[in-house]
Amino acid sequence: MRVVLALGIAGVAAASALTTASAGPPPPKIVLFGATHAQPVAGKLFVGLSITPQGDTYISTVSCDARLGRKKVGARVLRYHPTRGNKPVAVTCSWRIPAGTQDKRLRLRREFILTTGGDFASGPPFVWTVKK
Repeated sequence: MRVVLALGIAGVAAASALTTASAGPPPPKIVLFGATHAQPVAGKLFVGLSITPQGDTYISTVSCDARLGRKKVGARVLRYHPTRGNKPVAVTCSWRIPAGTQDKRLRLRREFILTTGGDFASGPPFVWTVKK
């Protein structure tokens, strides 16, 4: 049994070393995610996330639906455009927090961003506790 365990650990170490070595430098950031430190309030609209494209990236599609307990909460996505031009310079995600949901957690696990260049991005999971 000790031999099998030793081989298993060696196999994992070799696999991660191959992944790390072949991965190369991290890909450039195409968008930045900014989550608010404010907490959502039951019965109110909560603007919790901003997404800003980097460099010459332009955002075409955003999906950032969240969960409140086990219930899915659809996002309201707003795009901010410069005075001229049709490509957004920033995007925000907000959610209407239902009344009576205080102390529940609003979870945004995987927002999904598609750029006009066909690149995909998703940020880390975000969690907020709903206040009264």
